[in-house]
Amino acid sequence: MRPMTLHKAKGPEFPHVFLAAWEAGVFPSDCGDADEERRLTFVALTRGMRRVSISYCGFRRGFGAPSLFIDDIPDAHCVKGSFHAADQRRDAARGPVDRRRLPNHLRKALSKAAKKQGGNEAH
Repeated sequence: MRPMTLHKAKGPEFPHVFLAAWEAGVFPSDCGDADEERRLTFVALTRGMRRVSISYCGFRRGFGAPSLFIDDIPDAHCVKGSFHAADQRRDAARGPVDRRRLPNHLRKALSKAAKKQGGNEAH
């Protein structure tokens, strides 16, 4: 796999294209040129010869809603899915995470997220 920017993707085609971080506020950017980013979206979506995979986070420091550009893709061209259930099964098989072994900044972030969601943080 070779990462590249959307600007560099003009021209070449690839069997599979992976587009990450398609969250509102990230792509399109809150401070970018929306028309240019829409053109780049078209470029990105037309570079995949067989498949284009789009991913976005459910939570990313204040972002988390899917990009509005995803709604522009006709449903006939989409297979929507989630890795959430598979991730839960995998994580359950691994057992609980020993947070004491995590770096301090990750422990703080997990604690803050748990408080935000109203859950109790397990140590």
